[in-house]
Amino acid sequence: MAEVLSGKISEARDAEVLIERPDGSRVTGVVNIRPLKNQGGEVTGAINCAYDITERKLAEQRQQFLMNELAHRGKNLLAVIQSIAFLSLSGTRPLAEARDVLIQRLHALARSQSALITEGFEGAPWPRSSDWSSKASPTVSRLLVRCDAEPQGSTDLRASYA
Repeated sequence: MAEVLSGKISEARDAEVLIERPDGSRVTGVVNIRPLKNQGGEVTGAINCAYDITERKLAEQRQQFLMNELAHRGKNLLAVIQSIAFLSLSGTRPLAEARDVLIQRLHALARSQSALITEGFEGAPWPRSSDWSSKASPTVSRLLVRCDAEPQGSTDLRASYA
């Protein structure tokens, strides 16, 4: 409002502003401000209208956070699939056997994703570091996790390192 009253700007139309209340709390609002002028054209006051859009802005921020998280998890899942494909198809296995191994591992990955979604990303067990194979480095890029689950929808998931 000070900018309109000082003449720095002629008016404000649908401007998003952060408003600090006397108690220190902050809200986001949309404001419309028009100056009141006397017959000589001097600004003598202003008419303003504001409405609170704090909840909408918080919802937009949350949505953006979730979209970024989804993109991140999608990229991670693609990296896991790439590693599974590379490890399944490398070596001296005959192609038919390697294909079967790849399909089994992809099915296990799908079951693990279903279990994570069903259990809210908190219920699926994860092995302790003492369970890691001495052959494998415990870094994410080098771990191959084999997930064994009962067939057709069971969420009794056991994860082990192979």
